Amino acid sequence: MTMNPPDTPPWQAFSACRAIDAIRRGTSSTDQLMRQTLAAIDAAEPAIGAFVQRLDDAAALQMAAQASGPLHGLPIGLKDIFDTRELPTSYGSPLYDDGQCARVDAAIVGAIRAAGGVIVGKTTTTEFAYLQPTAT
Repeated sequence: MTMNPPDTPPWQAFSACRAIDAIRRGTSSTDQLMRQTLAAIDAAEPAIGAFVQRLDDAAALQMAAQASGPLHGLPIGLKDIFDTRELPTSYGSPLYDDGQCARVDAAIVGAIRAAGGVIVGKTTTTEFAYLQPTAT
């Protein structure tokens, strides 16, 4: 089953609740959801430019397979202002463009992981989440 039926209006193309429900009912799987999400990101990213970092497919699929909790491996894009162990955080600033990953996750990242969510990538942010907007 795909997460988005063909007759779904574009503004309702994805619903986290619908995806979690499909996994819970057994009509989809965390693997299928992750593969579909990564393919959608890859297809749209050249035109949108929302991600500054993304997990590679193997790491994302492995994390989804190991996830447990109410989010059932739900893929999540996180603003690039929150520290994660797997992906560098630049805070939207060239001052932190060194590619260093944090030693520990930010509290919100820990909460997402504890609930079974998978951080698949970091999305653009204004520098230090203040004022000047990004292209997306």
